[in-house]
Amino acid sequence: MTRNWFPIKTTPWTLGLPLLTFLLLFQTTSAPERLDFWLYDTLVTATPAEPADDVVIIAIDELSMDRLGRWPWPRTTHAQLIEKLRQAGAKTIVFDILFPEPSSEDQAMANAMQKHGNVILPLHLSPPSRHYLISEQLPTPALASAAATLGHAHVELDEDGLARGLYLFNGLGDQLWPSLALAASDKPSPGPETSNAPPYTNVRQHYRAIPMAGGAGTLPSYSYIKVLNEPPARETFRGKTVFVGATAPGFGDILPTPFSGLNQPMSGVEFHANSYSALVKDELISRVSKPIGIGLAVLVIVLLSFTLPRMRPAGS
Repeated sequence: MTRNWFPIKTTPWTLGLPLLTFLLLFQTTSAPERLDFWLYDTLVTATPAEPADDVVIIAIDELSMDRLGRWPWPRTTHAQLIEKLRQAGAKTIVFDILFPEPSSEDQAMANAMQKHGNVILPLHLSPPSRHYLISEQLPTPALASAAATLGHAHVELDEDGLARGLYLFNGLGDQLWPSLALAASDKPSPGPETSNAPPYTNVRQHYRAIPMAGGAGTLPSYSYIKVLNEPPARETFRGKTVFVGATAPGFGDILPTPFSGLNQPMSGVEFHANSYSALVKDELISRVSKPIGIGLAVLVIVLLSFTLPRMRPAGS
């Protein structure tokens, strides 16, 4: 005699309604976001992206700090680096260093930037404080006018504290700036949308996740002081996009990523270099909107609800 283990008949309604109820309750928790983070981190760390072959980093590392002394360095030093890279044939130079305070050496650096012709400088949005509204920290006028363009240096931290992506555009009100990677790239991209936000509102548009090439130190990197003191290395820098920024401990510009967490965080300049690499290779990842995500989940539930009741176990 065959024993009936399922006295209640399974129908699309008896299967679908509990699953739909579970889905709705699941969406009210933080579990979907944590699951998304875990799946994303698993995939990107299992298959790291191949870096673009035209991106290199010049690192303000411990050796450079020891040799060149206390920060900030004279802007004539940066001018010498720009000239050395120009002689080496670098296509684009991207500084991940802020220059908001005027200096008597601004003109020397501006002259070197104009001579090269394609130097990109960063800007930073200072958060509001007790006495000041949110504001833009731009390079000094002499440097800003000599730059090929400006780009924002902001990287997003997700709710779990890891850096996975950034906004292609960020700014105050209707003045939106491209990210450093986008400013350095000649790839077509979605332009900023019209913003009717008040002037002192932080506006961010077009978030993209960055499939990185690996953990800190993966991209080719050269010490600032060695590049400065050695003859122009055409075989190293010709036709390259060169990101210049701090990697030495103590600068504070470090970002935990899916590859490292807090154990071996990545410098901001290497994160921007990874962003550029993914951008020029068309590998940036767009978020699926929440309504679309819920719609796909409901569609799966409907398909399961109508398919599973028609299935019968194989006879033994």
